[in-house]
Amino acid sequence: MRRYLPYLAPLMLVLVLIVACEGGFVNLRGDLVSRAAFESGCDYVDADTARIWVDAADAGWADVHYRVNGGGQLNVRMNRDGTSFWYDVNGLSEGDVIDYWFTIGFDAGAQDTGWYSYTHTAGGSTPTPTPAGSTTFVIEAEDYAAMSGVQTESCVEGGLNVGWIDAGDWMAYASRYFEGGEYLVEYRVASLNGGGQLSADLDAGSIVLGSVSIPSTGGWQNWTTVSHTVTIPAGNHAFGIYAVSGGWNINWIRFTYLGGSGSTPTPTPSSSPRFIPLSPGMELTIQFLNKTGGRVDDSRIYAAIIGRDGGNRWCYLTPEGTATVIGAGDTSEQWFFRLDTIAGFQVPPVFTSARLYMSIDSPLVMSAVVDATGSVGIVQPDLGNPSDPNQDIIFDWAEFTVHSGTFWGNTTQVDQFGFPYTLAVYSDGGTLVKKVGIDRPRDEVFSLFDSYVPSEFRSLNHYPYRILAPAKGSFGEGKPNASYFDAYVDTVWNQYRTQTLTITHPLGTFQGRVLSDDRMEFTRLEDGQKFYIQRRPNDTEIFEGSGVLASGNTVELALEAWICAAFNRHVVHYPDSSYWNNPAYYYLDSPANWYAAFWHEISLGGLAYGFCYDDVNDQSTLIEAPNVRAVVIELYW
Repeated sequence: MRRYLPYLAPLMLVLVLIVACEGGFVNLRGDLVSRAAFESGCDYVDADTARIWVDAADAGWADVHYRVNGGGQLNVRMNRDGTSFWYDVNGLSEGDVIDYWFTIGFDAGAQDTGWYSYTHTAGGSTPTPTPAGSTTFVIEAEDYAAMSGVQTESCVEGGLNVGWIDAGDWMAYASRYFEGGEYLVEYRVASLNGGGQLSADLDAGSIVLGSVSIPSTGGWQNWTTVSHTVTIPAGNHAFGIYAVSGGWNINWIRFTYLGGSGSTPTPTPSSSPRFIPLSPGMELTIQFLNKTGGRVDDSRIYAAIIGRDGGNRWCYLTPEGTATVIGAGDTSEQWFFRLDTIAGFQVPPVFTSARLYMSIDSPLVMSAVVDATGSVGIVQPDLGNPSDPNQDIIFDWAEFTVHSGTFWGNTTQVDQFGFPYTLAVYSDGGTLVKKVGIDRPRDEVFSLFDSYVPSEFRSLNHYPYRILAPAKGSFGEGKPNASYFDAYVDTVWNQYRTQTLTITHPLGTFQGRVLSDDRMEFTRLEDGQKFYIQRRPNDTEIFEGSGVLASGNTVELALEAWICAAFNRHVVHYPDSSYWNNPAYYYLDSPANWYAAFWHEISLGGLAYGFCYDDVNDQSTLIEAPNVRAVVIELYW
């Protein structure tokens, strides 16, 4: 039977302010959900300790997000005692102020509260709710979630400020909830010579709020405040700053809510998100947006792009877009770049068969080898090999080709799942072409996998590293589940000894029967030509689209792709291929590739590359588009 999963919103890069709304709360995706009852507070324990607590009868977990005296925000999973959750903040002094809010894991989904404030005194204090988006709140300029081109430095006013700002540089901040209405937005800035200008926006430039000129303050640490009044629509938004012209520093941004009405014009939608600049001679850019909620810092994430240049030579890309030829004996250390050291990658007009590898805490181990003809090849990760040096590295990858002004690219779980990410493609005009992938929290994916798949497939869950594809795990040859499809294959092969299979394909209409020698013969009705599958496939060939399902001439390869997909989706027993092209019939019963089915259940738009022929009937994440300006990879954890 088809398995369905609840939708649980992802924990994204969070310094999120959520308000209690009439009739409900806004969840992490910004949807209004029914209010669940809870009580909370912060109590004095002793001279240097306070206990933050929340009572929520229907909750399975709770996180507290807090800061002391306006410092950096800490996010922790709270201890549990029955229906109560608590966390002790230590090292306090008399008069210290704790600002805090909760994410509470109710059965109906995660809910965020508003902010509360506690002052540490011997008598304690009553926590005061402070709805986000009202009164005043401050974003420290250096607390960006992503940036391009800027650096931080010590500030005479304390802490850090952002400097070395040039035209085209930008900073994007974590999503937070805003009450709809007017805001006074103030910027603490400094500039030696003046002449700078910043533009403020929401959600990667999709809403432009307006611009502010930066005057001369006579020095890089001589600070002044400039401001403008803007209108912000209600909801979760990621605030951003773009340098129209440079030559200025910024220390903080302060928002003051002025009310729900005013004469400020409605923000102007912009079709162009904020991309890293495209260098002359380059085709497009690839950039990254860290949405791990602070769980994985950019300094822990490595990225490499390998592929073939116009001369069909294996190369790795530098961030500047140079396709550096890989020679015999080269290893992958030099191919990888930490995300905190780059803005992204420039991609030249021709770069084919490319993989964008992303790994956590360490570059992947790959090397170049030379075959008997002198051709250089790349030894890439092989998770079917238990001695592969990458077994203990968490990683994932995307695939793409750029050629003749066209981009082809996709996410993939064909071999494994390492961590969630999405891939979004934007045209030259800045319009989103398509976005695919997985935007759920990583631990949630591992948990949901076990609850979704039959017992045989749970052995593929190798937490905390990865979820393996079937043939890479216990369904491979000689492994415990290697005969999983056997009975179904026998049934289908025997069925088509006496019954005709009709496949209506772009290459023609084919009628198939299994012959006495166990071959499946297809006759194309338009011209009478014969095509063959040489024998019944085994499990590895079904899961991986290999062997007998990847041999023969062009027409046979096309038919084998459809047969392979039909086996994985448990529709091959339908003698009319119209059922094969209707996703409503996919994964209704076993045996089926439940590994692949799971990725379709949790991925954006139901699209996934769960096995190699998942592109049959357009079920894959493949994006083909001309005139692409940028590819944006969002990383989740």
